[in-house]
Amino acid sequence: MNQEFFDRGVKAIELLTAKGNASGVARNYARLPSYRFHSGLLLWRRGENPRDYIEQGVTVLEDNAPGLLRDVPEMTASAFHLEVGGVFAFLIGRPYFHILRPEEIEYPDGRLTVHLLHALEGRLDRPAMEAELEAFAKTKKHTLSVRTYRNYFDILERAEASLPLDDLVRLGGTLYDQRKNDAFYSGGPALEGGGPGNSELIDYSLGAVLKHISYEGSCVHAWRWGSA
Repeated sequence: MNQEFFDRGVKAIELLTAKGNASGVARNYARLPSYRFHSGLLLWRRGENPRDYIEQGVTVLEDNAPGLLRDVPEMTASAFHLEVGGVFAFLIGRPYFHILRPEEIEYPDGRLTVHLLHALEGRLDRPAMEAELEAFAKTKKHTLSVRTYRNYFDILERAEASLPLDDLVRLGGTLYDQRKNDAFYSGGPALEGGGPGNSELIDYSLGAVLKHISYEGSCVHAWRWGSA
């Protein structure tokens, strides 16, 4: 199904390009990477190497997002989900084409993902992250997402965490499983594992965190396909 959607998107881009519809072209390019990332997550969950699909998704972003962000005024970093692309680029050990700032992203969970990327790069602005997390937590429906991001940062800073590392990792897996029936995640992008597709996918952000700390324990969300 992902391949079908990808092919439809490519065909739409060809038609819209011929018509000179730059906005339509940009919107379709913005959707293409998620189909590749989703295919990769399906393989990852089955224990198969997802690297090729992830490489393809990141390449689509790198090849098209910079020019479209420059030339199509209504397109934004959020429209391209550049923070998501950044996590996938980290997983495959690929330098990312765009240095993200939290304020570029329209949604609070996306801004938290930027803070997570900064933590993976060793340049986390902790006060800014804590302020973002505190503001996000004020809405009750964000509770699971807040706990999820807190778990990521606890694993990264495990020396200061209240639980042993393996317990933190197990908690991360449990929090991911809970997305299946969570209204916030179920109403969001399919890549995030909300709704019935939960058990077929992976928490790729948790995977990036576990890669960063070179976690060798047992966890379905751990990245096992090399650093580069």
